[in-house]
Amino acid sequence: MKHWEHYWQTAQSLNSFVDKHSDGYKDEIDNFWKATFNALNEKQRVLDIATGNGALAFAVQQYSDQHDLSLTVCASDAAAINPVIHFSNKTELLFTLKKISFFPLARTETLPFSAGSFDLLMSQFGFEYSDQELAFTEVNRVLMSGGRFVALVHHADSFISVDSDNSLQLLHYVLDQKHLVAEAIKALEYAEQQMALGVQLKADLVFQQMNSALILAFQDFRQHCIAQQNEAWYNAFAEEFVPALLELRSGCACKMKNFEYSLQSHQQRLIEQNRCRWSVSEVNQIISLVCPSLWLEVDIKPFYTAEGLYSWQLSMVKR
Repeated sequence: MKHWEHYWQTAQSLNSFVDKHSDGYKDEIDNFWKATFNALNEKQRVLDIATGNGALAFAVQQYSDQHDLSLTVCASDAAAINPVIHFSNKTELLFTLKKISFFPLARTETLPFSAGSFDLLMSQFGFEYSDQELAFTEVNRVLMSGGRFVALVHHADSFISVDSDNSLQLLHYVLDQKHLVAEAIKALEYAEQQMALGVQLKADLVFQQMNSALILAFQDFRQHCIAQQNEAWYNAFAEEFVPALLELRSGCACKMKNFEYSLQSHQQRLIEQNRCRWSVSEVNQIISLVCPSLWLEVDIKPFYTAEGLYSWQLSMVKR
């Protein structure tokens, strides 16, 4: 969970995207959720589970304000989230975020709400991280009779999963196989020690050897990325790695360690994402977990955007 808490406490986006959806949902995804919100009535209660920094809760709160619905919007997450504090310097977000009741350290399997508390439960790329059998039971418990559960869930064959697999391969290459960042930390720690002694690094043969080895390893990584058609990934890596490597002054090794921790956390998040995504066979197993006596409707189908297969679309109605 620490890797997710690190992300939510440092990310400058409402959700886990770093592209055009980073501050909210657009295009087909936006249309999907707006169609879901269109079924809401005035003063109903909504819960976004596994909310992260609150992107989906933010969207439904905006919808409520725009349509004068006076919805009660809550958002829960197993991580120690605090979007109101995190985005306290973003006035354009803060006004809406303050209207949402956030519940950190709230696992989907044990939601801190009374039975029948909500008309709508929703989730985007969060529900699948829970224990499915326990989570379905808990979702059913906190829904009112006739209440809906709507979610977009990671699909094992989506373009997001393909991209995640690619990123994992590159992270393994740079962190575990070539140890590029770890070797950079060693070089910077040595450089700080020598500078503290008044040694000129240009004349220090040990540092020059370490530096030359790093340059060769970095060039090798660049060629590896080009061969794999991953220049964009390389550029994003280099944008942070190179300045941290060239900043030869007190604290430079610490800065590189922070970069390493960010990469390791990203690696852990992707490993967890890959473990939680639903395949076709797993969807069939999940359907068998759902008790027909508890649910009036259960529908799971692929969801597509212009880019291709995006996720599973889950829609359920409680009896």
